[in-house]
Amino acid sequence: MRINNNISSINANRSYGINNTNTQKSLTKLSSGLRINSAADDAAGLSISEKMRAQIRGLNRCSNNIQDGISLIQVADGALNEVHSLLQRGRELSIQAANGTLTESDRKMIQEETSHIISDIDRIANHTEFNTLKLLNVPKSSAVDNQIITALKSALLEQAEARILSEYGLSADGQSLQIILEQTPQPYLAAVSFNLDASGKAINQKLHIDVSAFTPATLPNGGTAPIYNDRIIAHELVHAIMGRTMNFGALPTWFQEGAAEFIHGGDERLYVDSKGRTDFASVVNELASWENTSIDYSAGYGAVRYMHAQIKDKGGIGIKDVMTYLSNNPTSTLDEALASASNGYYTNLSAFTADFAANGAAFLAGLTLTNADTGAIGGYDADGGTPLDAESVIADTINYTDDPLLGFSEIWPNLTPNSLSSLQIQSGANTGDVLNITLADIRSTTLGLTDVDVVNQASTAIDSFDSAINSVSHVRANFGALQNRLEKAMSVAENSAENLTSSESRIRDADIAKEMMVFTKNNILAQASSAMIAQANQQPQAILQLLRAG
Repeated sequence: MRINNNISSINANRSYGINNTNTQKSLTKLSSGLRINSAADDAAGLSISEKMRAQIRGLNRCSNNIQDGISLIQVADGALNEVHSLLQRGRELSIQAANGTLTESDRKMIQEETSHIISDIDRIANHTEFNTLKLLNVPKSSAVDNQIITALKSALLEQAEARILSEYGLSADGQSLQIILEQTPQPYLAAVSFNLDASGKAINQKLHIDVSAFTPATLPNGGTAPIYNDRIIAHELVHAIMGRTMNFGALPTWFQEGAAEFIHGGDERLYVDSKGRTDFASVVNELASWENTSIDYSAGYGAVRYMHAQIKDKGGIGIKDVMTYLSNNPTSTLDEALASASNGYYTNLSAFTADFAANGAAFLAGLTLTNADTGAIGGYDADGGTPLDAESVIADTINYTDDPLLGFSEIWPNLTPNSLSSLQIQSGANTGDVLNITLADIRSTTLGLTDVDVVNQASTAIDSFDSAINSVSHVRANFGALQNRLEKAMSVAENSAENLTSSESRIRDADIAKEMMVFTKNNILAQASSAMIAQANQQPQAILQLLRAG
């Protein structure tokens, strides 16, 4: 028997501590309702349940997102309903105006109401918003706008400018060049507009691009733009740079356009336009009577290419000599530049056109117009260099920069987030789980109602309103389908959140009945341990009896 260490008491005390700790854990679970209150309760279960909680909270947030999307569509549809009513009234008025019993004065009164209807449509389109986002005046092609800007900044402008500097020796002087993306179809893919100052130089230059006809690059970084885009941009940039470096207004149109064509080559155009033409004099006549036809461009290109060859034959570099003379002498004329470049062979432009009329047919007949080389300056056909096919005329080296032109200060379109043609609704709990809402443009210009004239063309007005009604119906049908999709998505999100909550509950929530049973057991054991501690503490008393007896 020992008195220094009461092993029974120590054992009872240890058991009491264990049972008391278990009782406290049971109390925590019962009071919180959770089986897992800390990672120590179930490390694996905690990890799994936290992922489920993230999904559940994400899905609950998605339900709210989707409801916002539905509300947006309802706002748009309500406005479109009013537009439909206005269009129906406009059609009704057009039918009324088409009646032969009305006088011109009657029709003018109808026209006045019709004009107000169209103005109201524009007002609704321009002022329908959801959380300050415009819903009904968003150009459909704005997604393409960004791709076009990326292509221009990545390669098109920079490489075209580099080629013009290399082959023509021309560089602009830092003036502004505004980039304008035309949202309505134009008769051109791209064009430069400008005014002329007193010295004949171009000012207020704008590069217009027809968004509907311009094929943007497909690669994320701008990529290699379609080859025809390359050549068109190079063509127009020649105009812009010539406009800032010489007396552009004094140059004949055929030279302006021919030089722009020559930078990228126009053999294929020349081949098509020359087929079946036996009278070359008619080609030369195109130079004097420019009518902006394909044949005019062919004639201008042919003349500039002939000029290039003749200057080289007289010991010069070629058309570059003409360009640098005009650039270095801003007040000079093409007569003077040509005389200088040809070392006096051509005393004036008339001498050149006479020579071209006499010998141009033989020169053009000797050209190979059907091979891969485009006939661009610097290429194999024009100068014996590396063959330049349509794809390699403008280098496709990618170098994205916000300021791609050295000779111009570019003014880019302001493509703000509010000009996006679609909105993404985060309809799921994970990245990329989205639904797109395509916004609309129902302004009168888009609906084709800008020139409605019920006074003189009532029947045409009826057709215009019919077309507009169909367009708005299409937009409303699209919004309706989107609303149905969003409602289904919300139902899926709510159902998924419910099922995930049930799964998470099975992992994390406490089974109260089971936990109460465990608590009762641990509580009784703790009380028993406490009682046994008291009994164990009494055992050394027996040793004292032995000591007294001794």
